[in-house]
Amino acid sequence: MPHIIIEHSSKFDENKILTIGKNIQKIMGDMPFANFDIDQCKIRGISFQNYQVGSSKIADFIHISIKILAGRSLEIRQDLSQQVFDWVLKYFQDNMDRGNRFDLSVDIIEMNREVYKKITIG
Repeated sequence: MPHIIIEHSSKFDENKILTIGKNIQKIMGDMPFANFDIDQCKIRGISFQNYQVGSSKIADFIHISIKILAGRSLEIRQDLSQQVFDWVLKYFQDNMDRGNRFDLSVDIIEMNREVYKKITIG
């Protein structure tokens, strides 16, 4: 915990997706009083070949879900969401061909401590 899941259309280079994940991890680590265990952070990207955004078959997307254990304040969750959104938006504004269009969304999901189970094997 936490989990950073980046779902995206297949257009996006996997190295850029990993860069996004690593920077989200850094954002989380730099948040005072948020108490994120960055050493346990799992980052994964899921690429989709078949998808549709609205009525268009050609629009691309990136959806970022960050799963964290419950207990952090609304302010911390809102701050995390906004920082991630702002960083990813700037990253693509600086690293994307002009004229390309894609939808970006960020979601913070709280996991209930009482039902979340984890074990490290080996």
